[in-house]
Amino acid sequence: MYTSVELRGSGGFEAISSVGGRKRLWTPDPDTFEFRMQAADFGTISVSQIRISRHHCPAATVEGADWVNLLLIRSGSRRVTIGDRLVRVESGCMAAHVGWFRYSIDDLFGSDLLLFRIPRVVLRDRGVDLIGDTVAFGPRRPSLSTHALDALGLRILKERAQDRVSPVPPAVTDAVLDLVVGLHQEGHGYGGISEELGGSVVERAMLLIRENYGDRSLTPSWLAERLGVSLRTLQRAFTAQDSAVAAKITQVRAERASELLANPAHRRTTVAQIAALCGFGAAGDLRRALRNMYGVGPSDLRPRTQGPDAPAPELCVPVPELSRSAAV
Repeated sequence: MYTSVELRGSGGFEAISSVGGRKRLWTPDPDTFEFRMQAADFGTISVSQIRISRHHCPAATVEGADWVNLLLIRSGSRRVTIGDRLVRVESGCMAAHVGWFRYSIDDLFGSDLLLFRIPRVVLRDRGVDLIGDTVAFGPRRPSLSTHALDALGLRILKERAQDRVSPVPPAVTDAVLDLVVGLHQEGHGYGGISEELGGSVVERAMLLIRENYGDRSLTPSWLAERLGVSLRTLQRAFTAQDSAVAAKITQVRAERASELLANPAHRRTTVAQIAALCGFGAAGDLRRALRNMYGVGPSDLRPRTQGPDAPAPELCVPVPELSRSAAV
């Protein structure tokens, strides 16, 4: 799918889309804000070219947190305020937003941006698990990898403008993901090609957790031994990201259990069986984890309709596509 969107500020905030029609949105600075975006979706990834005038967006709550939005700044620069920390991302470098509307953002002098929207789970599967307050992404100065990603993104947009029907070859999607993972590695100063060995301690640990969540022997001590670090080092690495190893293990298990509970194919699988599949010691452990994470019980996640095509319940209300785009 290829779409073109234009947003202008004039006594309000009007979004004009070639596919979605007109919608009225709100912006904090309608007199100076101007936004143009071209988006091309391919597979589970979309590439968008954005031109945006000088503006300021105040910090707000996270929406669409299941997506990672990587912005390659082709011109101009951005200044992002996170609490008492100020991060400035210059032309040729990348910024990352987990979800939308999280930080206070100033667009300095206007920007020409190339946006890559990638499901967070896709990057997690490749060993890249960004924390919620990530802003700077990849190397701190333009590199061969950023130039390659820029060229590939623009080429995809051009091809999708000419052919909106034919699917983008999987090799192109893989190339985008490989470049993104490579940029992440460059930003951390390592060049390992193994997903398990190439990342930080937390990233490597999360990869192992997602691969072994169903094994009840998965513990912080097991992870530390597998990673070749002390348990104290592992715990300190997670603490630096305001988390805990045991809590992350429980979170991954609960996420997987919620997926199985919501899947009509597992409607006859008991809660105890799903708990065992996901590494919980007992059904009560699963119930407590779901209550703590989502505020619901197992029965609340079961499909309401017993038919084979019943849709899985959603844990949050999705954000309209134009609203997410406008938050950039």
